[in-house]
Amino acid sequence: MSIRLHTIPNRNAKPSFLLRHTWREGHRIRGRTLANLTKAPDDVVAAVDAVTLVYEAIDKTFSIKRSLPHGHVACFYGMAQK
Repeated sequence: MSIRLHTIPNRNAKPSFLLRHTWREGHRIRGRTLANLTKAPDDVVAAVDAVTLVYEAIDKTFSIKRSLPHGHVACFYGMAQK
């Protein structure tokens, strides 16, 4: 799973900037566009790009060993145990 800023060049206009989320389902790569940042100022686009790079570094560095249920999941789990 990754979240990246994709730059799509346009012939005679400013390039489009799309924030996209991609993941793998079996042998297929799925994706969706989270935000269109084309009309955002250049400094905002640069900041989002920097944040996505940091997010990828953190995602590759850390892994979830254990996750405890909370909220409605914990309630349902407790009821199922009874």
